[in-house]
Amino acid sequence: MKTFYQTDPGKVRERNEDSVIISVNKNNEYLMAVADGMGGHKAGEVASSMAINHLTKEFDLLDSIGDKKEAIKWIRKQVEEINNEIFAYTNENEKSKAKFIAKADGVLCGIEVAMRVFSLLDEEFTYTLYQKDGENIKKGDVIAEIEGRTIYLLKGERTALNLLQHMSGIATLTNDCVQQIEGTEATIADTRKTLPGLRSL
Repeated sequence: MKTFYQTDPGKVRERNEDSVIISVNKNNEYLMAVADGMGGHKAGEVASSMAINHLTKEFDLLDSIGDKKEAIKWIRKQVEEINNEIFAYTNENEKSKAKFIAKADGVLCGIEVAMRVFSLLDEEFTYTLYQKDGENIKKGDVIAEIEGRTIYLLKGERTALNLLQHMSGIATLTNDCVQQIEGTEATIADTRKTLPGLRSL
């Protein structure tokens, strides 16, 4: 049997988001499938390609697809697995944006450390800083804007915020103490009593 296929992006879309398979397994059985990329939906070509690649791999491993009932059961199983794969991929690759906004007046400290938390998790993470360490900030000030894969922003946000709030709190209190002794001969010294693992910060 000779098989052929041809797809076209049409007159609206710039790229073709459809994927096609014509595969033959060990028992000389044919699988023909088309995955519609749903033009206009984000990464439609990725989803369709993932579906076809999964079908190709699983069908090639089959000795036989079996009778009609077994074939339908197999297809349903593959559809469920493909759906789970695409869902997991979406969770890891969907991007979001967020802002760091000051909730109180103070001295900023640790913003680069907070950004590092996200960059370690996500190589696609990007950010824009509007305030720098050591600067006085006011309640409501936008400190930074960040963008990255949603799942990693959610994973890193608590650690990043804890570090930023802890370091900014110390900087703010230290600044208050420095202002209080201004004009005197007193000196503000640091302490050895730091949180385990955070002394280098």
